[in-house]
Amino acid sequence: MNICIKIVVFLLSAMSIGCAQTQNESEAIDYSKSVHSDEQISKNITDIAVEIKKKIESNWVQPESATNGMVVKMNLRFNSDGSVRQSKVTETSGLEELDNSALAAVKISQPFKEIKDLSSEDFDRYFSIISFHFMVVGKQ
Repeated sequence: MNICIKIVVFLLSAMSIGCAQTQNESEAIDYSKSVHSDEQISKNITDIAVEIKKKIESNWVQPESATNGMVVKMNLRFNSDGSVRQSKVTETSGLEELDNSALAAVKISQPFKEIKDLSSEDFDRYFSIISFHFMVVGKQ
């Protein structure tokens, strides 16, 4: 079973990181740089977003009742120490078990130690709020 999590980091414009079904990590880095042509997003910022994605992805256990194409969208608000201050489903999959499994994956994945080493400026700009899209793929 494949798992796909798309992370959108809210900036002045949105930057997408990592949905394995649509783009690889190097394409995400290239995309983020093209969206923000007037500023350089350091590779470190992109690497941190990818690490957060991988950590949550590895802890996401989809319920048997989930089917291909179901998507849970949520916003996460972080504290500067890497803990999650708030996790909120912004668009339900229609299956409460799936929504809860996505929330549980975030909860057990914290704290995100990569965030605590950021400058306050980088934290405020790139990681104070992140939107996650959890999509069920590859299920038979």
